[in-house]
Amino acid sequence: MSSFKDHCLDEGKVKSGVKLPLFNRDGSLSDDYIMVRWSWSDNVRAVMDDMRRDLFDRLVNVTAEMTDKQKREATQENERITTMAVLDTRCAQVASWSFSEKPTKANVTNFLKSRPDTAERIDVLSAKTKRFFTDSGESS
Repeated sequence: MSSFKDHCLDEGKVKSGVKLPLFNRDGSLSDDYIMVRWSWSDNVRAVMDDMRRDLFDRLVNVTAEMTDKQKREATQENERITTMAVLDTRCAQVASWSFSEKPTKANVTNFLKSRPDTAERIDVLSAKTKRFFTDSGESS
């Protein structure tokens, strides 16, 4: 019989994240990296909870009474709001990085906007629970 502790995550990895290697513009592996938080970490969950409340308050209800122009504008605004909410969540998944700039929300947002491929890789890695166990066999 095992202990429940055998099923717990590595707190160090949950807090500091796991390494996501980055690629250079030419597609080669870079020396730079991002440390990615687990999608169920307290930091990420808090941002997701705030995002849900914020979306509920900010999304524009498209109604039949609206003109076609108003519906288009409302739909575009909803897409913008949703895109930024997803980006905020991905920013929360970044624990640290190897760049000389500090990983402030503004810096991370700017980087992820310019590298949507990396934003997607962060989201995928963050959801891989196995990577946040001590004995996962992988650190990145």
